[in-house]
Amino acid sequence: MAGTCFETSLKKWLELFYKGGKDIKIAHGLVTGKTGYVKDKKYGHAWVEINDQVCLDTETNITFPKEEYYEIGKINPEDVYLYDKKEIGHWVTTNGTYGPWELEETEFEKEMG
Repeated sequence: MAGTCFETSLKKWLELFYKGGKDIKIAHGLVTGKTGYVKDKKYGHAWVEINDQVCLDTETNITFPKEEYYEIGKINPEDVYLYDKKEIGHWVTTNGTYGPWELEETEFEKEMG
């Protein structure tokens, strides 16, 4: 999966956590591209969710109400993995990566190589 969203999401989560952030999670999910070569293509993406109400897209540094973010990205909640402090610690320790941890590559991502 291309891009730096998995890395930037983890770094932003850490920043918010150490500033005393409560109920913040990292989300890994499938989104549908809006423009350019990703237009109408499904691919893996990561973002930060705050209080289960706000999504912070760390690639654009823009926040959206969760419902709006999911609508814009055509995100099916069933295609999203949410990670809290304990789960993030587990996956980082187990995999040694920023992610994705459980997302499978989409056909589009496989074609992109």
